[in-house]
Amino acid sequence: MNIKVYINNGKNLGNAIKKDDLNEVKRCKNLIVIYDSLQLAHKCILNPFYSERWHRMEMGGIVCTTGSRIIKHTRELVEQIGRPLELDICILPATFPENYELITRDPSRPKVVISYPCSLLNLIIKDYYTNDQYHVLVDKEEHQYEIRSENSIVFLFLKLMVHI
Repeated sequence: MNIKVYINNGKNLGNAIKKDDLNEVKRCKNLIVIYDSLQLAHKCILNPFYSERWHRMEMGGIVCTTGSRIIKHTRELVEQIGRPLELDICILPATFPENYELITRDPSRPKVVISYPCSLLNLIIKDYYTNDQYHVLVDKEEHQYEIRSENSIVFLFLKLMVHI
């Protein structure tokens, strides 16, 4: 959705209010919320990179594209649960596990508690957004590179509000 559509929805909302068309008012408000949410999501993804100096426009572009894909993928996953994705708080059903306790075989750490939603999202990030072609120069004279996988994108926490 571009800014023109956003402005038009604002105008359409004003017209719908004047006409007392409740369905159109609801539709316009929903589109405005979607646009605002997408803008905020992109801002959240890009904020960590504002202090970075991108020497190439393509590098900045791929960061934006990857962030956009992560947002879309996360939204699609959460919507399968049956709730809309909000950006700072995700409302999930009360039956959805927030934390999950794992029993280990390590006597020094018999139990590990994980955030279930974060772990689920991190697994998806690992599966879909890992760079499997990361080249590291190991021999300058022979121009030999070691190829490995690398991924530095991690959901550290997900603020949840349980809907009862």
